[in-house]
Amino acid sequence: MAKRFASVLVLSLAFGLNTRLARASDIYPHPFYPGEKLTYSVEYMSMEIARVDFYFLDPIDTLGTRLYHVKSEIKSNTRVPILVVHDTYESYFDENCRPYLYRGHGLRRNFAFRFVYRFDPRKGEIHACEYRQNSREEKLVYESHVTSKDRIFDGLTLFYFIRAHLKSLVSYKTVHTQIFINGKTRSVQFTPLKKLYQAKFINQTVASIPLDLRLGFKGIAGLRDRMKFKLSADEKVIPLLGELKVVLGKVRIRLRDYIPGQLPYIQSAEKAAMDAKSNR
Repeated sequence: MAKRFASVLVLSLAFGLNTRLARASDIYPHPFYPGEKLTYSVEYMSMEIARVDFYFLDPIDTLGTRLYHVKSEIKSNTRVPILVVHDTYESYFDENCRPYLYRGHGLRRNFAFRFVYRFDPRKGEIHACEYRQNSREEKLVYESHVTSKDRIFDGLTLFYFIRAHLKSLVSYKTVHTQIFINGKTRSVQFTPLKKLYQAKFINQTVASIPLDLRLGFKGIAGLRDRMKFKLSADEKVIPLLGELKVVLGKVRIRLRDYIPGQLPYIQSAEKAAMDAKSNR
């Protein structure tokens, strides 16, 4: 159940040289670049129970498709013995935020697990499997195959899709989509609100866009079906605060640290020659 909670919690740009001058928006169409790191504190009843890190890594090129690579790490507070979570999740998606691969592994008190979701956006297919290992052996928990004409996200890709498209989605009253989790497809809907609110961003206060997120399922590690978030209204669209309802009270997520990514230095051969000539 803790792994499922972690999967929901992480809900959830192209690099290369060119022979012509390229704009940043041509190469990186999203508001985040390699090297970006977001660190969050997960709090319950005024106590920090875990830390979550999001990393935007260097993209890769495979079979003629450029895939963006993101990673999330969740580590529970060692001073909270009842919660043992040490997870890593990775996702690869294209410039349209269509996932191609989602995988993860983690440790619990009595077992370890690993899973792989392989997406084929062209065929609308998903192949998934998960394994669990104790001190004796590794067993297959489930293996599933899903076909759908609709877009289906993994939790990590959905996290970056919302960041990349939030401002354009504000014009919609409610956005309906689907997420693949634990071998099944689940419905998700989120509503960005047009009215801006003030939110604390580490040591400052910034304008933020509220977002209501509703899941089509309940009961995962005590989670209810509704979550609330506030994302910065600037060009970076950084999630600042989050609130998740559980059976007893609420879990709050707060941004603790932000390291911006850097746009790789891209220039044309002509500009490079002109710069070299001017430096003589």
